[in-house]
Amino acid sequence: LGYLITRITRVDRTRTQLGARFWEVQTDRGPRSFAMKDPSRSVNIMDDGCMFLWDTLGNCYEIESYDSLDEHSRKQVDRIV
Repeated sequence: LGYLITRITRVDRTRTQLGARFWEVQTDRGPRSFAMKDPSRSVNIMDDGCMFLWDTLGNCYEIESYDSLDEHSRKQVDRIV
């Protein structure tokens, strides 16, 4: 089975509450909000800077290139990852 991967184009806001990480993002499929638990298990960073994120429901999100994100988005990602 393959994943339907949603591409994140901007990270509007991240926050941590009671150990969960909450994301508010813009994607190629419109705005999305999702939660993740343990970033060490839910984030996979590839050598080329591509990042795959899995939320608590098992949905997969892709950040094609961390370096290509705007400064605000990179700061939001850095707060979580």
